[in-house]
Order: sequence, then structure tokens, then C-alpha cells
Amino acid sequence: MSRLLFFLCTMLCPVWGSLVEQGVEVLVHSAESFYECPASKACFTLRIHVRAPQGSFLAEPTASPVERSPLIGVDAAGRPLIGILRSVESCMERCRILVYDFYARPQGGWIEFDSSVLLPMSHSSYDLVTEPFDPHLPGTIRVWGNVLFRTPLPLNEEKDNSKVVVFRQEYELVPLLRSVSFCNEDGSQCQSSVLNADFDESSGMTSSTYLLHPTSNLVRLVLHCMHPAIPCPVHMRFRIYAGGVTQP
Repeated sequence: MSRLLFFLCTMLCPVWGSLVEQGVEVLVHSAESFYECPASKACFTLRIHVRAPQGSFLAEPTASPVERSPLIGVDAAGRPLIGILRSVESCMERCRILVYDFYARPQGGWIEFDSSVLLPMSHSSYDLVTEPFDPHLPGTIRVWGNVLFRTPLPLNEEKDNSKVVVFRQEYELVPLLRSVSFCNEDGSQCQSSVLNADFDESSGMTSSTYLLHPTSNLVRLVLHCMHPAIPCPVHMRFRIYAGGVTQP
């Protein structure tokens, strides 16, 4: 399948709408037009990077039509284009990449968007701290309906004599869970890093491998959560043409 890459590099676009005052950022990540594609396949795909304002968080859209509202634009020939939200790609903590598929091929030299989409967003958060546990041992942590499975992993020779712990943690990705971190038994921050992470679509489980530098034998798991999200309008206004993005 041949394709024309309209815009690939990330570029800041102007944003207007009721949430502008709260600092919502919209960036066009990429736009691709596909040729010689079957009628059932998307002819045009647009990826949009959205960052929530400080103190707010984007939630994963449910199957609700409200939370998966279409993105509407128009091409240079004056034809309306309707983008269907195919998926939401992970990014940093407060941002997501929205992937929209269009089944009508754009005509002319540009595509213009001046419409709003509804995205689920939470404006407050809270933390859940578990009881102390030994990261050297396998185990299961249950906290407020969230179940996390822990499996210790062997250290390589370079780290055998240092006070570090490596283990894999698996859990189901739930809508209100933003991220996890660790603290020492006394509540002080525990230095940690993520070696790798993966999501299994078939099981719905997230698997992450952590490297910890605890100051004691026991640590606590901190679950960073957000309160239930509500659909919020985000106004997107930009024009895409071969080679860049501009304000219409």
C-alpha cells in the first residue's frame, strides 16, 4: 500500500475552546494519506497529541459514543471529513496520542479542522499506599480492588553485591490508576526505575520490570490514582497541508 506522508514531525498548533484557560495543549503528531487501499480500510489517518493541564489527567475513553466523539474537518474541495477514534496510544502521565481514521480520501492541497471533541478528563488525584512488603519475595498485593502480582528476578553479576532489587510486576490496567511508584518502609522516597514495560491486549495485563534501591528490607507500593473523569470539550483548530501545519 502506497501512502503520502503529509506531516510527521511534532508541531505545536493553536488551540481554542472552553478549556484553553486551563492549559490544554494540542499538537499534531502525524497525518498520513493512504492510496490503493480497500474500501473497508482507512484512507487517511491523523494522530493528535493532547496534554492535560497541570493537576488534570486524561482518562482512557470508554465505548461510550460521548467519549469517542468524531473529529470533523473539511478538505480543499469543500468535502466534509469525519474521523473515527480508532485508539488512544500511551504517552507520558498527562498526555495521550489520539488516533483518528478517515474513510474518505482528502482532495486538494489541504485539510482543515475547526471542531471540538469530548475527552474524559479528571481534575483531581489521590494516592494509595500499601502495607510494607519484601520485594525480594514473590507475592500479591491487593488494594481497593486492584491486584498486583510480583515476581523477583535474578540480578546480574555486576549488581549482586549492591543493595538493589529487580522484580516484575503485573496488574490489570484500570481507568483510575495513573501510575505506580515506591517508597521505603518509613515513607521516604525509594529510588527506582522502569527497565521495561509491556501491555498484553489478550489478557488486559500490564507487565513492568522495576529496579529498586531500597534503604531497608521492606518497601511500600504507591498507587497514583485519579477521581472519576467527565467528558470535557477540547477545541481543535488547524490546517494540514503537504509539508506542515498552519492556522487557517
